[in-house]
Amino acid sequence: MLLAHLIGHYSAIGEGDRIARGGLAPHMLRRIEAYIEAHLDAPLRISELAEIAGLSEFHFARMFKTSTGEPPHRLVQRLRIEKAQRLISQTKMELAEIALSCGFATQSHFSACFRKRIGFTPTAYRRLTE
Repeated sequence: MLLAHLIGHYSAIGEGDRIARGGLAPHMLRRIEAYIEAHLDAPLRISELAEIAGLSEFHFARMFKTSTGEPPHRLVQRLRIEKAQRLISQTKMELAEIALSCGFATQSHFSACFRKRIGFTPTAYRRLTE
């Protein structure tokens, strides 16, 4: 720790060369991401993900963000919206059905999240991709 402190504060190492700390082990991160992908259509709780990693919820959330650059909830929501985009542009499924298959409880929640992230409502996005 002393060596890391001295290098970090008193050397000419550039910002991009700083020593990385913390985060989840790569194999654990892959396992958690695979679990998330497989369960996007179901409610995902941080307690489930933390249990897979063998960490407390608080510690897991911190380590996950260190590893991915975003908190677990934001990653899950991003993956759900990406899945919805694929379904909207590649299928003729009803939007309510897409919302449920992507893990959103209601179509209105899906529409609000989609619009916030993409800038268009799901209906407008479908029109643009036709």
